[in-house]
Amino acid sequence: MLNWREIAIGGLLFSFSLVFSLAAAEVLTRSLFPQPTYQGLGQTPGFFQPSAIVPWELKPDFVGTFIEADNRMTVHINKHGFRGGAFELEKRPGVRRLLVLGDSFTFGVGVEDDETYSAQLQQILDSHASGFEVINAGWAAGTSPDSYYAYLKQRAVSLHPDTIVIGLFVWNDITDSFENLWQETDQYGLPTRLESRARRINELGQLVLKPGQRGAQYVYPAPLSLLNDSQFYSLAMRFYHRATYEWERLTGEEIIYGHSPSYVFSLYTIHQPPYPQKLEEKFKVTLKLLEGLKRFADGNQLDFYVLLIPTDAQVHPEMWKKWRALGANGPLIATPNGADEPQARLGQLLSAAGIQYLDLLPAFRRAALKGETLYFPIDGHWNVQGHRLAAESLAEAIMHRLRSAPCIKTGTQANCSIEAKAA
Repeated sequence: MLNWREIAIGGLLFSFSLVFSLAAAEVLTRSLFPQPTYQGLGQTPGFFQPSAIVPWELKPDFVGTFIEADNRMTVHINKHGFRGGAFELEKRPGVRRLLVLGDSFTFGVGVEDDETYSAQLQQILDSHASGFEVINAGWAAGTSPDSYYAYLKQRAVSLHPDTIVIGLFVWNDITDSFENLWQETDQYGLPTRLESRARRINELGQLVLKPGQRGAQYVYPAPLSLLNDSQFYSLAMRFYHRATYEWERLTGEEIIYGHSPSYVFSLYTIHQPPYPQKLEEKFKVTLKLLEGLKRFADGNQLDFYVLLIPTDAQVHPEMWKKWRALGANGPLIATPNGADEPQARLGQLLSAAGIQYLDLLPAFRRAALKGETLYFPIDGHWNVQGHRLAAESLAEAIMHRLRSAPCIKTGTQANCSIEAKAA
């Protein structure tokens, strides 16, 4: 029969082993699989603010340091709520203004203001001719085509653009609209006002999940404040949520993310056709939105492009291993066999609709074969070289457009691709 002394010694040994194991796990996680933490969220600048039209917009006249997994950058938001230098709303005579909308790739997570592809596009165009003005509207109108549509319908007139570019990240921009609620629509059934069902702006101006929501790309407050700075806890929570999503997917239960089917479900299959019905529906909605954007552009005599942004694993195949190891923050089930999707599907849909598009995947693969690294190794955004190649490719497409006629819809055999040859 154990006495109290033996119980105490056993308890101490167990406690010591537990603390040592957790400490070792923390060290290994920080060394091998660095993770964002809830405590680290406080280091992210609060440059978001609520919007009356789209889920959020950028806070005018903001300056701060943005700490990311791979880098830290200084962010300047000008007085009009766009990243980058100042400009006047009233366009100068003879100026050709380009408005570039998109998600975190277009915003330029990981790089400085003058290193984003919009800023480098400005530099390249200036080297060829005068009179161009490029506005980086990344993150200024949400992260999905439905929010871009609502934003442009309400705000584009005041910005006086001549060209609209939509930077479409093929991994999740198609499915980000899962979480949006269309509150008002126009005569075409497309949104003119919407809000996010899952995300909100906190009192610090940071983008966080609403109470009761969950998502694989977010960090969560821990029950003990000590764990809020633990990268091992963040990793464990990612695996927990990945396991939850997998169970729901395999058992056929509907996955809920902000009261709508989770885009995480789609991320697992975005590179692997045939697509499930919910994802097919999102392709149809995305095409309808892009057709609406083209209709708006045509009605206002504006040029319109869609820029297809590839995932890092499509360009650097070794990244597949990273995404599988990191949990539910990447295309874990995707394989290199389906690496040309969804670009092939999107290209067919865009050409059939007469929408000019630029698929960056061929140019990025050519650059990768030459030994260039175009993405940050951890979070998968473009590094400076990636932004440079995107800017060079887009500049070539724009100059090509100015020298030739636009793509005209001629049915399913049309090809509106402008291949990037800048690599």
